[in-house]
Amino acid sequence: MAEELLLRLEDAEKEWRENSVEWERILKQQEVLRKQRERAASSRPRKPEDKIEEEEPSDDTFIRPEDPSPQFSFVSPTASYSTSALEGDIQKLRWRSRDSINPLLYRALKRGIAVHHAGMNKNYRSLVEK
Repeated sequence: MAEELLLRLEDAEKEWRENSVEWERILKQQEVLRKQRERAASSRPRKPEDKIEEEEPSDDTFIRPEDPSPQFSFVSPTASYSTSALEGDIQKLRWRSRDSINPLLYRALKRGIAVHHAGMNKNYRSLVEK
């Protein structure tokens, strides 16, 4: 059931992104914001102790196109468990579980779909409960 739900959400999102004027507008806005931040950062004098940011800012201004769109996910936009925290926990789980968990379940978790059953991997169940 989880697999069917995940695949339907992914297919619907893919179709929406390919045909959506709204998605195109969002991507263009993101590019404008990135350029504005780059210009602002390059005009600021740098101090040796300043750290260079490797990732995009983590505020709500930016989206990551690789993340599920909210309308194709059960994850609450106001969830206290951040996407980056989930990704970190998934990476740890992959390392600990040594490929004993179906990769589809990780994709499902990113969309707020979880399977909890006594026969599942204990580390996976713990992440689901978290």
